[in-house]
Amino acid sequence: MAEFDYSRQTNTQYGSNLGASSVIHASTSASGSSDNDYQGRHIKKKKGGKGKIVLIILILILVAALIGLGIFLVNRYYIPQKAYEEIAKNYTLQQAHAENEDCVAWVQIDDTLIDYPVMWTPDDFEYYLHRNFKKEDSYAGTPFFGLNCKAGDNSMLVHGHHMRVGTMFANLEKFADGEFFDNHLISFEMLDGPHVFQPIIASYVDLTNSSHFRYYDYVGNLSQKNKTELFTKLGATAVQSVSQEELDASVTTTTLMLSTCTYHTAEERMVILAKQIS
Repeated sequence: MAEFDYSRQTNTQYGSNLGASSVIHASTSASGSSDNDYQGRHIKKKKGGKGKIVLIILILILVAALIGLGIFLVNRYYIPQKAYEEIAKNYTLQQAHAENEDCVAWVQIDDTLIDYPVMWTPDDFEYYLHRNFKKEDSYAGTPFFGLNCKAGDNSMLVHGHHMRVGTMFANLEKFADGEFFDNHLISFEMLDGPHVFQPIIASYVDLTNSSHFRYYDYVGNLSQKNKTELFTKLGATAVQSVSQEELDASVTTTTLMLSTCTYHTAEERMVILAKQIS
């Protein structure tokens, strides 16, 4: 009887098992590789999704900020201006005075947005600095008479804000242009009737300069000496002016100054000095 070859059977069996194991291992490796690829793609997809979410959030924040800015600009600039346009359209000075007795004058200049009531509150001359015609809080405020002067004085001063969108007294800076200066008058109605003023000096005054001319003190009923000093010192910083001969002849007239801030320095003012011609 032939002897059975255990080593051959074992090798064969083990070889078969080894082959199967190799196949399984290869299959497992391939499957693992596929799983890893899938997981990698899945992770990348997740990362991309997070980026989109962040982008959407940033866009929403930007939109909200723009909406907020729009509301802010409308409330600060557009609504106050529209309110004054309605008053100018529907009220005479006498009617405006009846509505609010602080309103004692009206100023208007062609080819500008200047068409506003002028307020007078002697106990607190800056009362309307940030209040509208109805005495409500308003950043734009309402033009008002300066300290120690009133309608009818021989030297009047009216203050108004320079709004960055061109409203209130911002357009006073147009008088820095020679052609505009020469061809525009100032309508200034008071309770005694309408009056017209001709600009004779357009000047910048920098209040940050400790030696600046205190034009705002030259108001009320000035002597001829003080009126001459006003003309001379304000004329020293003029960007536009009539002739010296005309200035000299204007000293005895009633004058009106319109004043607003500028953005050239922190405390610079544009001042228009005008003489009454009717």
